[in-house]
Amino acid sequence: MTFLKNHWFGLIVSGIVGAYFVVFLLAAFAPRHDVRQRGFSKCSTALTEAAVQCGSGFSFCLLKAVAGHGLCHAEVVWQGVVFWLQGKQSTPWANYFFETENVDEELLKIYEENPELAKGVSHMTKKYRELESKVLDNE
Repeated sequence: MTFLKNHWFGLIVSGIVGAYFVVFLLAAFAPRHDVRQRGFSKCSTALTEAAVQCGSGFSFCLLKAVAGHGLCHAEVVWQGVVFWLQGKQSTPWANYFFETENVDEELLKIYEENPELAKGVSHMTKKYRELESKVLDNE
């Protein structure tokens, strides 16, 4: 009991750092490129968009984006555990360790030839994600 009284703060901080390190390792070894934006892919996309939008207050804006990125990773891990407990997936890590779906090379070639089409598809994808987010928030 004396050990806990003397070292309680260090144990709490060590637990937080350890949990962050585990999430970091999971995100580091998970697939990054997926057509359907599963797992940590959506976190990376959100970080990229936030970093691009950072203007004159770059350092604080970027710090905020990176902190949000870490929370997004923790949310994906937690979501996997919840889905596993609810029986929606077979393992807790099934939502971020999966077989990736790669982009069709012919489709990329069409986008390269038609940049306006690529911009339109990107805009529609962003709107779709916003709508999907609104629907999930209303459920």
